[in-house]
Amino acid sequence: MPAAGYRRIGRCVRIEARILRYSRDATDAATRPLAGLSALRSYCNRFTHITDRTPEMLARLETLERVTFDECHRLTDAGIAHLARLPRLAHLRVHSRHVTPAVRQAFGAGVEVDIEP
Repeated sequence: MPAAGYRRIGRCVRIEARILRYSRDATDAATRPLAGLSALRSYCNRFTHITDRTPEMLARLETLERVTFDECHRLTDAGIAHLARLPRLAHLRVHSRHVTPAVRQAFGAGVEVDIEP
């Protein structure tokens, strides 16, 4: 999706869920426009080239309850740990080579954390 498409999505303030997958061109730039989505409750990213910058940006969206990263191999424990700041986070799923089960310790008991390298 071109950058204009991501910006257009960022203006849809009532969006509650966002799925980004199989877009080899998608980087952290695709996450930036989501910063103003005050109703976003669910975010899913699969098979893209995002880095630790994406979970850092998502950690500012206090409405997020579910976050999924599948096959995003540029993520690390340090980036995922940013999501521990989310007050409503209930479920986190990460399948990535550089994220280890040790990152679970960053999250409270109320957060279901599924980590697979």
